[in-house]
Amino acid sequence: IKKQAAYNQFSNELLADATPEYEAFIGRSLARSLALRQDYEYLEGDGTGAHVLGLANYPNTIGGYTPATDGDAWGQPYIAATQQGGTDFPLQMLGAARAAGWEPNAWIAHPNVMSNGLARATDANGRYLLESIGGVFGAPVAIPNIGALATQITYVTPPWRAMLLGAPMFMTSQIPINVASSSGDYTDTTTVFTGDFNFAHILERQAIELARSDQILFTTDQTAVRVTSRTAIVLLAPGAFMVQLGARASITNVN
Repeated sequence: IKKQAAYNQFSNELLADATPEYEAFIGRSLARSLALRQDYEYLEGDGTGAHVLGLANYPNTIGGYTPATDGDAWGQPYIAATQQGGTDFPLQMLGAARAAGWEPNAWIAHPNVMSNGLARATDANGRYLLESIGGVFGAPVAIPNIGALATQITYVTPPWRAMLLGAPMFMTSQIPINVASSSGDYTDTTTVFTGDFNFAHILERQAIELARSDQILFTTDQTAVRVTSRTAIVLLAPGAFMVQLGARASITNVN
């Protein structure tokens, strides 16, 4: 279990003149910064120093399919010669997961994987391969006829913004999108995660705590505000999670 923190400083005049709503905004903005830090730690942390051990570096997870040396453009149109398009890559991941004996119930990726990748994939006639259902994400987001997604007119927006192969897709900007391909020719690859998240637990030793001090920045007449938490992620069954490398997140380098 490691500590995650977020910090900012504000002028004392601003805090003295602030409304209660602005005070609440300060707390929410710092809590958001802390949550983004935890996103990075839970997914990319290497377990050294102040970092927790995240999914990307957790031992005994599944590596997924072998990406091309230049990475795989998840937004590429269907190519008749290879009989492959951008949506084939998550299908390969799903097939590998099922071959290993488990069923993914969520995906996690950088937003570019959807907006610059899957949502732009087309067939040989230029038609989108993914279909928008219920207006989620505002673009093609769900592969039709696979899995279930409510389509009633009275639709409640869920915390996720996409569906992929019947499972929700959560997106965070904390996943790097500037990883070099194995060939070294491209520097726009990223990681996509999937798994059965019933076997992932967040351990919370200390809930979010907010503290403020007008002493540490006394000479500049400012107040320091800090939020901290002590947490970690543990995989009860690492083999139920897949860490897929080599997904290209740029629309400018689509093959």
